Amino acid sequence: MRAPDSGQGGRTARSGARLAMAVAGLAGLAGLLFGVVIPAAGASAAASVPAVNGVRVIHNITYTTGKCPHRGTQAEQADAYLPSPPPSPTVPAVILAHEGSFVHGDKTGANIVSIAKDLASDGWAAISINYCLPPEGTAGYPVEVQNVETALAFFSANAATYGIDPSHMALWGGSAGATLAVDAATLIGTHASAPSVAAAVGWSGGYDFLDGTGAHPQNIASISNYLGCSAGTPPCEATEASASAVTNVGATTPPTFLANSTNELVPLNQLTDMHDALTQAQIPTQSLIMPGNKHAFAYKATAYCPTVSFLETYLGQIQGTCVAPG
Repeated sequence: MRAPDSGQGGRTARSGARLAMAVAGLAGLAGLLFGVVIPAAGASAAASVPAVNGVRVIHNITYTTGKCPHRGTQAEQADAYLPSPPPSPTVPAVILAHEGSFVHGDKTGANIVSIAKDLASDGWAAISINYCLPPEGTAGYPVEVQNVETALAFFSANAATYGIDPSHMALWGGSAGATLAVDAATLIGTHASAPSVAAAVGWSGGYDFLDGTGAHPQNIASISNYLGCSAGTPPCEATEASASAVTNVGATTPPTFLANSTNELVPLNQLTDMHDALTQAQIPTQSLIMPGNKHAFAYKATAYCPTVSFLETYLGQIQGTCVAPG
C-alpha cells in the first residue's frame, strides 16, 4: 500500500497511470490462468461422507494442479458442502476463500466451515477452497488470485457433477481471501470463454494497494509479501496497480458486497476506494460498515445475514429465514 497523495490532482494522475500499468498485467494473467491444468471432476481423489443435518460434504476435490512458488507442483483442493437433499436439480454455489495473510490458513478453518455448512443447509452449495500459499518471503501474486479464478472455472465446467447451477455462482472471501475473491471477480469476465460469476463478497479485503492511508504495519508487511515488492515504494507501483481490484473494475465486474469495521486491521479506505470504483463503473454494490475493530470473520454474526440477503438478489432465495452462524 502507498501513502496518500497530497492533493486530488495527484490522485487523478496516479489513477490514470495505474490503469495503463495494469494492461500488461491483465494480459499476462489471462494467459497464465488458462495455462494451468484443470482436471476433470472424476480425476480428483475426492471422498464423500454421509449427509449430516441436511449437508453432504465431498472432501479434497482437486480443482487444479500447478506450480506454487517454492512449493513445487502441487494439487489445489476444495471441499464441497452440498444440500442433501437438494431443493432443486441444480442449486446456486458460493466459492469461499479463507483468510491467512496470503501465507497460511486452510479450507477446513472453523470460520469457513461454519459459513459453508450454513449456506448448504439453506439450500446453496458452498465450496471451500485451498489455494497456493508460498512461504513468507515469496510473492503469492499472481498465482493465488489465479487459483481462485481456476476454482470458479473448474466448478462451472463440472457443475453437473455437483448439482450446481453454473449461471448462479458467487465468490466470497475474508481478509486475504476477500482480496483474492474480489480481485478474481473483477478479472474473470475479461478472459475469453470465462465462466459466469453472478456476485462477489469481500469482508475486510485489500482492494487498492496504491492507497496506504491508515495502513497498519502488519497489513503493509502482508501486502508486501503477497506482491513480492515493498509496498509504498516506486519500484512496486506497477505491481500494486495490476494487483488492485479497484484498477481492474470494468463492465464485466459482478455486483459486489463489501464489509469492514471502522477501526480494524484493514483500514476503512480500502472499502470506500472499492465502493467508489464500483459506483463509478455503475456496478451494483452494497457496503456494510460496522463500528469497532473486529476483522473479517470475527464479525460474521453481524455481517452474515446482510451478505446472504445481498446474494439472494443474484443467486435466488435461500430456504427459510437467515440465521447467522455461531
